[in-house]
Amino acid sequence: MNKVKKIFLGVFAICAIMAMLFMPTTAYAEGTITTVQIGDLDYPVVGKALDTTYSVPDSGVAYLKDVANQNVTWYDQGTSGFSTSVKGDVLSAGAVAQSGHYYMAEIQLCDEKYADNLKERSLFSVNLSITFKDSALNYRCETKEVDFFTNNEYQVKIQLYFQPDTVFDDANTISLSSGITDIYGGDTPFDKSAIDISGYERYFEVNVEWLKGNTTMNASDKFVVGETYTLRLSLNSEKLGKHAYFAEPWLDDMAYVFLDNLSGTTYQNNPMGYIVDFKYVAKGNISSVDIEGIINPTEYTAMQTTGFNIIAEGVEFDSVEWNKTSGVEFPVPVTGKFQPDTDYRLVIHLRAKDGYAFNLTKNSVDCNVGTVNEVYQNSNEASIEIDFEIGAHTHNYNGDWKTDSTNHWKVCVCEEKAQTAVHTYDKGVVTKKETVTEKGVMTYTCTVCGYKKTEDIPVHVHTYDKGVVTKKAVYKKTGEKTFTCTDCGDKKTETIPALKYELTKKGATIKDGKGNSYKVTKSHKTKGTVIFVKPKNKNVTNVTIPATVKVKGVTYKVTAIEKNAFVGCKKLTKVTIGKNVATIGTKAFYNCKKLKTITIKTTKLTAKKIGKNAFKGTNSKATVNIPKSKYNVYKKALKAKGVSAKAKFKKN
Repeated sequence: MNKVKKIFLGVFAICAIMAMLFMPTTAYAEGTITTVQIGDLDYPVVGKALDTTYSVPDSGVAYLKDVANQNVTWYDQGTSGFSTSVKGDVLSAGAVAQSGHYYMAEIQLCDEKYADNLKERSLFSVNLSITFKDSALNYRCETKEVDFFTNNEYQVKIQLYFQPDTVFDDANTISLSSGITDIYGGDTPFDKSAIDISGYERYFEVNVEWLKGNTTMNASDKFVVGETYTLRLSLNSEKLGKHAYFAEPWLDDMAYVFLDNLSGTTYQNNPMGYIVDFKYVAKGNISSVDIEGIINPTEYTAMQTTGFNIIAEGVEFDSVEWNKTSGVEFPVPVTGKFQPDTDYRLVIHLRAKDGYAFNLTKNSVDCNVGTVNEVYQNSNEASIEIDFEIGAHTHNYNGDWKTDSTNHWKVCVCEEKAQTAVHTYDKGVVTKKETVTEKGVMTYTCTVCGYKKTEDIPVHVHTYDKGVVTKKAVYKKTGEKTFTCTDCGDKKTETIPALKYELTKKGATIKDGKGNSYKVTKSHKTKGTVIFVKPKNKNVTNVTIPATVKVKGVTYKVTAIEKNAFVGCKKLTKVTIGKNVATIGTKAFYNCKKLKTITIKTTKLTAKKIGKNAFKGTNSKATVNIPKSKYNVYKKALKAKGVSAKAKFKKN
């Protein structure tokens, strides 16, 4: 409480005591409020109703408005921050916090004796210290104020200011790429880059790690069959300075990925962070299968459905089935005996034992007869297709192709059809070019039998490229962009809006086209000024400090060089100082040992406006070019500010 306020309260208290001395019918109560602990007051969150409940422990302090139903009055302070103490609009119960708005919560207190009888006036002293049940809330409380009300009552008013946190509704889905499958014993933890966290960097610092129990695994560690592991995503929003609220985070859908836990377990580990854990149990890796006991089939022999021997750890045999594949579009289930001149497919169904999972490829299946056609699998089941050919009668299919609109086929002299297949067409050729008013014709030819079909080509619709800028937009003047149809070369143009002037605030840093940095000292559309702060990097060799610099359409005069601007530029050999520079800061070119050529175009410098040691440590044989009208003045001043006595001075 400042000195003026103490004096005011002292006078106010004396007046109150004198008033009470002349009011013998009024009862008085005395008390002291020293500490108030605020509990159960939630921090405001965007999209959620502002909390109007409030509680104070039994410590001699009572809530003034309604002791039985304690509440908080919320005020919307708008979007301008906490720069004003004027109350904003009062919010009704159930009001929802808005993004970008600031809020004030007001609580009124009195001492407990006064609360017992609201008709009495309570005289008490105030040495108020506010604490919060939630330490995070206390940290994020922007300001707190203690004051007296003046409605013939001695009361304490507490005003707390808040900026609500944000609920990340657009970041509530965590996506894992299809590179994540079951984890297998004996394997090292998979590459963390398989996790797709794109977009999260807007809100969070993201860390990914594998855990066994509570211990972080190294990249070289391996999984053990039957052991449980955790894939942990740590999301920290401290970079935003906001709590990391989620709206029920969940794991994104993953086609063809088989995991033990698709939903994950999400919890908030601190006010700024969330952790999402995915639990996995390492399985035995079934990566190869040997199939034995199959007899190579011949025509008219019975189809074998038993006697197969599957050699692989963790695999159980389920069942088999035979299919006919010759002359049909899809395999057809068959039983009985093999027919001559027919192709067959044996499909073997396998199951993984508990604690194991399939991870097969076509090449990892070994069969003593037949040809492995394909392997289909998920974690727990696998189907292996093995193809066989049955020989016998030799047909002659050397005649012409027979066709219809869908298929082509060959016919043997015995009238047996073979090689029936759907037409396979080439890419087609344009037999009639389309125009902007008339359809064209595309003709396709079957690459096997020569059958032809035609399709209409729609009338031409221009498809333009991304375009090129043929006239650049500048400030106050529009530009043009020309687009060319990628098919016919037709061109069209679009207007590029003129650029607008954009002023930079005073004190802000801007950069010119060469990467040099400046600080704005006067923000004005036509009379702006800047200070040259530093070059684009310490390795520059030749720097020109211009008379003016143009940024976002606004031209600023360069009126000064910042102190220490070129300190550390060990390779700098040449510098030109523009005509508007009136001040050179202390040690601006300090210890630039290779600086041999200094050209000064300005006539606005004085000895006082060149800082101490501004040129000290520059090359002893430097050549200094200075305006003719300022030759004697500058020569003396520059030597005093560090230019070597051996330097050569020339007139511009």
